[in-house]
Amino acid sequence: MQKETVYKYQSTIPYSLHDMRVYKIEMTDEKQQNIWAYQTMALDGRCINLTKKINAYLKKNNIGFDKTMEYLKQYNTEEFDEFIREQYDIKGEVTPVKIMSAKKKTEEKELSEHEIQVAVCKYLKSKKIGHWAVPNGFVHNGDKIATARYINYMKSEGVKNGVFDITICYGNGKVAFLEIKTKKGKPSEHQLLWLEWFKNNGYLAKICYGDDACIDFIDSL
Repeated sequence: MQKETVYKYQSTIPYSLHDMRVYKIEMTDEKQQNIWAYQTMALDGRCINLTKKINAYLKKNNIGFDKTMEYLKQYNTEEFDEFIREQYDIKGEVTPVKIMSAKKKTEEKELSEHEIQVAVCKYLKSKKIGHWAVPNGFVHNGDKIATARYINYMKSEGVKNGVFDITICYGNGKVAFLEIKTKKGKPSEHQLLWLEWFKNNGYLAKICYGDDACIDFIDSL
C-alpha cells in the first residue's frame, strides 16, 4: 500500500507521528485507507510556553483553539509578547495568567471643543498674541419663552449664527479667525458660509480639527 501525507496546515516546527492524534479513519476500498489526524504539539519548552500564551489569548477573546497553529506560524515568543503588550496593560513578563487578567488599553480620550478652546487660549496667552472668543452658545433652564427672548436679545446686539470661535490679532493690523472642532467634529452650514465669506473678503480664517491643528495654524501666522 502506498502512503501519501496531505497537510492542511504545514507546521514549521519539527514533530513526529507520536505528536499526532487520529480522529477519523476511512476505508475507501481494499487498496486505500484515509487517516485524518491533527498535531498535538508535543514540543520543546519554549514552544509549549508560547502555546500556553496563545491559548490564553484565544480563550480570553472567545476564539477557538483550532487557531493555535495559525498564531504559532505567525509569531515567535518575542513577537507574540509585543502583540499582547500593544493590546493590554501588562507589566513585566507576559504570562498566560497575566493575559487572562489583563485589561485592554484604553484609547486616548478625545478632547471636547471646550477643552481644546481652553488649551488654545492658554497657548495664545503664552505667546502674548491678542485674542478674544465670541460667546455664541448658552445654557438655558428649559423655559422656552425665556430662551426665545434671550436669543432675540443677543441677536439685537449683533450675535450671529456660525461666527468663528476665536478672533486672533497677530500684529501689524493683521487678524485671523479660528473655528475649533474636535477631530471628529463637523462644521455647521452657517460656519461654512462664514468661512467662504472670510476668504472672499480677504480675511485669513480656518476651521481646525483638534488641538494640534489649532496650534499649527497659530504658529503659521
